[in-house]
Amino acid sequence: MANTIIMSKYQGLGNDYLILDPKKNQVQLQGKKIALLCQRGFGLGADGVLYGPVEIDGKLGVRIFNADGSESAISGNGVRIFAKYLMDNGYITEKKFDIETMSGTIHVECLNSRATEFKVNIGKPSFISSDIPVSGEVREVIKENFVFHGKEYKATCLTVGNPHCIIFTDNVSAEAVKNLGPYVENADEFPFDEYDYVVDAIDTVTGKLMLVEQAKDSGTPIISSMGAGNKMDPTGFIVTDIYKTSVCPLAKVMRRELKKRGIKKLKVVYSQEKPMTPIDDMAISCKSHCICPPGTERKCTQRRQVPGSNAFVPSVVGLIIAGEVVKDLIK
Repeated sequence: MANTIIMSKYQGLGNDYLILDPKKNQVQLQGKKIALLCQRGFGLGADGVLYGPVEIDGKLGVRIFNADGSESAISGNGVRIFAKYLMDNGYITEKKFDIETMSGTIHVECLNSRATEFKVNIGKPSFISSDIPVSGEVREVIKENFVFHGKEYKATCLTVGNPHCIIFTDNVSAEAVKNLGPYVENADEFPFDEYDYVVDAIDTVTGKLMLVEQAKDSGTPIISSMGAGNKMDPTGFIVTDIYKTSVCPLAKVMRRELKKRGIKKLKVVYSQEKPMTPIDDMAISCKSHCICPPGTERKCTQRRQVPGSNAFVPSVVGLIIAGEVVKDLIK
């Protein structure tokens, strides 16, 4: 079937990944599409997508995507999972082999005959603040006190190609991680001054505001995408200042919140097209065919409308943003 996507789902050491094999599919990977696939409750649910096998520098490789659609240079668990997929599907028969990633060559060794245990060498982790990076004097960032969202945490920071902030706690919940995550990602300790430009394509107002504030405080130029969901006309998007926008519901909220924070300007891409209202068909509605977790009092379609994106709309917004970034950088 032309519209069928064949995917596999593997898990390893607590991480689960969807594997999209280009030899079995003809589909263009897009950040928005990946994020929808990985969204738990609405998509298939996963920590990310492994796209491969692909050719990287003439060798067998894999591209690794995070659950938000962004591309990752490396993931230890992701590479181990992909190694098993390669052996399960006959791409590899040797016990020792290499997998190319965006961060370089990863050496892999299969440790048993069932191909359920793998050892990968992803390099030596660095705790040095300048490598991660973490602001302040150059040091090893181990068990330091950080304040995230008004609360103090003891955290260790390191990088193995991707920066990590590790917070040790007695109790872990998905809700707590989800709520705390944006504050950790946008904390003052993780500097913006190493970036030439920031592109905001975050869906949540909280995340957008935090990113804009950080960029403004560091003097880093930023461009922000407003709402593209439930829209049909990609030709209607323009570049302007946030305070010159109208109609767009997301832009309205951003104008109000930025004004409260004393931010006087923000370059945005937006459209005056009114978002379409999704058809609430009871035959497929979550009100009667619910995928919400057991015990959920209010169904997702009762809480809010779930926006849908046409592939040809957000992709155009991305191209417009890319053009603005390039033009600004070469001025």
